[in-house]
Amino acid sequence: MTPQMFFVETSIKEQRRDLCRWVERLVDEGHRVFIFTGSTVSAQQLDGLLWSFSKPSFIPHRIVTHAEKASMAMEPVLIGLDLSGRGRCGALVCDDTPDLEACTAFEIIVHFVPMDDPNKREASRRLWAKAKSRGMVVRHVPMASLARTGRSTTGRSLSP
Repeated sequence: MTPQMFFVETSIKEQRRDLCRWVERLVDEGHRVFIFTGSTVSAQQLDGLLWSFSKPSFIPHRIVTHAEKASMAMEPVLIGLDLSGRGRCGALVCDDTPDLEACTAFEIIVHFVPMDDPNKREASRRLWAKAKSRGMVVRHVPMASLARTGRSTTGRSLSP
């Protein structure tokens, strides 16, 4: 299956909350999600945020440090620094920019574009071009449109 890569506009302030919203939507759709982050500190921060960002729901998750542990994990969401530890996850949500080659094992990839950071915005443009040249399906998601439309990643309406 050809990977779909979503380029989601956000702000630096809202990026992690948007990440949690995307994770919640993907889990609601039945996907197993790997959150890629660049440091142990970031993994711990995301762990805390997933516990507290939404009062009415809880997203079962865990931080994984080794590939063998990830493959046995029962939680639908894994947080880690190494994409080889993705377990059985088919969706990748990026807190940091991973190597594009390592992303091809995922069906869905979500990359955030902080519109208020010119350097990260330009890096995202280069990533878009690279992903497109490798045959990935690239999709632009304007700022906050997922929350406004109530649409899933596949375009279907999600029930409340």
